[in-house]
Amino acid sequence: ITISKFISLGYCRPIEILKNFPVSKSSLKKWVKRYKEEGPCGFFNRGKRKKGNVLTEEKIVEAERLLKMGYSMVDVSKEIGVKYDTLRKGVKSGRIKVSKSVEGVSNKATNLNEENCSINIMYKRSVEDSKAEYGVGCTRKVERMLASLGKLYEAKSRFEQVYDLDNGGVLCAIPGLTVNGLFKDIRNYFRLPKGYYGIIHIMCILAFIYLLRIKTIEQLRFKQSGELGKLLGLDRIPEVRTLRKKLNIICMDEKKILEWSEKLSEEWMKTHENELGVLLIDGHVSIYYGKKTKLPRRYVSRLKLCMRGISYYYVNDLRGQPFFRVSKVVDRGLLEALRNDIVPRLLKEVPSQPTEEELANDPDLHRFIIEFDREGYSPKFFRDMWEKYRIACITYDKYPGKKWDAKDFKEYEVVMQNGERTKMKLAEKLKVIGQKKDEQITVREIRKLSDSGHQTPVITTVRKLSIQILSYYMFKRWIQENFFKYMITHYALDKLVGYGIRPLSGTEKVINPLWREV
Repeated sequence: ITISKFISLGYCRPIEILKNFPVSKSSLKKWVKRYKEEGPCGFFNRGKRKKGNVLTEEKIVEAERLLKMGYSMVDVSKEIGVKYDTLRKGVKSGRIKVSKSVEGVSNKATNLNEENCSINIMYKRSVEDSKAEYGVGCTRKVERMLASLGKLYEAKSRFEQVYDLDNGGVLCAIPGLTVNGLFKDIRNYFRLPKGYYGIIHIMCILAFIYLLRIKTIEQLRFKQSGELGKLLGLDRIPEVRTLRKKLNIICMDEKKILEWSEKLSEEWMKTHENELGVLLIDGHVSIYYGKKTKLPRRYVSRLKLCMRGISYYYVNDLRGQPFFRVSKVVDRGLLEALRNDIVPRLLKEVPSQPTEEELANDPDLHRFIIEFDREGYSPKFFRDMWEKYRIACITYDKYPGKKWDAKDFKEYEVVMQNGERTKMKLAEKLKVIGQKKDEQITVREIRKLSDSGHQTPVITTVRKLSIQILSYYMFKRWIQENFFKYMITHYALDKLVGYGIRPLSGTEKVINPLWREV
């Protein structure tokens, strides 16, 4: 106002204002014009605000109805198709009126009597949780008091009749979790000190987190703790820091964790005994972007970069279902993991293996088949696996040589696992691989000819199976890649579970840093 007045009265020129004040020329002209036409009052007369194009009248009515029913603002924003901030600003400005009454909330709610309404409606539960004396959602006062005094081993799950419970369908997964052995003998492996939450509660929380696609424990901060607690038969779920403490206690004894993992793996293998003829093995790198420690670098094929992280080697069946994984902080490659970790465990856990007598009577019989990519190519490894354990291997040929003549290929009908039938042009020859005599081994090389003329070479030490079955097994390996993609997308396979650091156990040989510099 002062600047416009000075210019209008001739006390100063516009150029002097522009040189000494951070004002644009267009704004200055607009102010002077407004002052001359309307005077000082023109700067206080605000025009009518335009109605928003996003938050329409229909959406406002729908938002008010859902908020009255007790839906959270996050759920309402998703339901009416607007951003959360847009809805929040609409409530704050008064365009969306929020009533704290539950009268007329919905047809279902009005059919309930007043007593049930006070129990079942989500809004009522949210109000009760917010008013709890011991913290948000802590409505079971006596049990929490006993837990704080060390007088309670764990709270009992007590399920109540509730209405409009978020994510209630996840309870349908409990029979599946039970069948898969999540709760079997779990108290024999893990124990928690006296407190409100027991080991069963913690395992259920972790299972529900992944089933609800909550990718990290920290994301629980943005969820309704009371509503998730109802899924456990409790008043609320633990805070993130409490859950972290419980997990640290569970993970203290690595030996117990390994025993529990091996027990689960054995149970799963017995359940799918008929599908254990072939086991898929592949590695995956979880990248570490932090600065707490300098993990060794390793090649990440999906990024084509060498980055710091932890290598995990997964063992899956032909359906893509995982049995177990082996973690390697210091990774020397797939072959080393196969020799020292995976094969010894498979020999111990895979059921229905041929007896020593059966193997002696049939020199072409194998125990089981392991399948991997080119990283595991090693004639010496193939020979050791067959001569020591009678384990057959399938992988791609790392050194295929020249292309075979197209006349060598014949068309075969291959039956897939789901019964689908497809035709492939296949050819087979015997091949001796390995440079040294003590490493050489005769393998079957099978090639598939595509329509474009490309030949995919596969080598195997399997002796008794037909060319069609072996081709099916090799190209079925891609189901493990699909498993990795699915787990990365839905379960954050790349994210690290914890953020703590600890010293490596034992002694590990690594490349001398001085040699790297030279």
